[in-house]
Amino acid sequence: MTNVVAAPAARNTSYPATVLGVTVIKADQAASVLHALYPRARIRVDRNANAIIVVASPDDVNSMRTILSGIDVKNPMAMTATAVPLHNSKPADVIARLRMLFAHARFTTGPNKTILDVATQLDLTQISAIVSAIDTAPVPPPPASYPPAEAVRIMQRSPRAVAHAISVTVPGVRVMVSGPDLLLSGAPDRVAQAKSMIAQLDQLQPGVRYTQVYRLHNVDAQSVAELLSVRSRTSGSKSIKTSTQLPFTRPRASSSVSRVRSRNSTGQAPARK
Repeated sequence: MTNVVAAPAARNTSYPATVLGVTVIKADQAASVLHALYPRARIRVDRNANAIIVVASPDDVNSMRTILSGIDVKNPMAMTATAVPLHNSKPADVIARLRMLFAHARFTTGPNKTILDVATQLDLTQISAIVSAIDTAPVPPPPASYPPAEAVRIMQRSPRAVAHAISVTVPGVRVMVSGPDLLLSGAPDRVAQAKSMIAQLDQLQPGVRYTQVYRLHNVDAQSVAELLSVRSRTSGSKSIKTSTQLPFTRPRASSSVSRVRSRNSTGQAPARK
């Protein structure tokens, strides 16, 4: 009996040609890798297009695409040059800080406020993140805030003279003159110290004669003057004059009292204006 052996089925080689392109590595390098993995596939190199022409089964072609996507990448340890623009910081200041963190990278100052750095891809990613954090606009300082001013009335002395004495002797207190008042602002303890000193300075001066005018509306000025004269003679005070002998004889609606100060130490009355 004769044994008949069936001939092996002819291998279907009528697969269409597929072009696989690479961008980072060379086509020759990619073709050598694919030849080692798929020795039965027909692989040719197109150096002008940096591509590979493959004739293989669809499954092998898909596998080749996956392999190329894994090898067609940049070397993470290869040095790459890039330019990083700055907007708010000075390049020299940023470079000084980056050199402390990346000893193997190279940094130089470029035109238009840029930094030229040569480093690995991993370092470049970190450098870009650090520069973005450093190169921020400076935060403006908050406006100066002052505590509310306190007004202190000056009764006896010159407000400007008292203000000058306070500004010299009490540091940290702002003093402004507003008519007969002094406006004090500063720390509470400093303002309290200034008010205590004002109370000591705003006193009657020895050897200075003061004339005080009283405006009367309901009683006779002459009779009041006589009563006060008797009182002054018994106490040794100066003489009292009626309103007819002083200015301001015109009556007014209010009963306010004004004080006129004279710096004549001889006891004479101040000259009339």
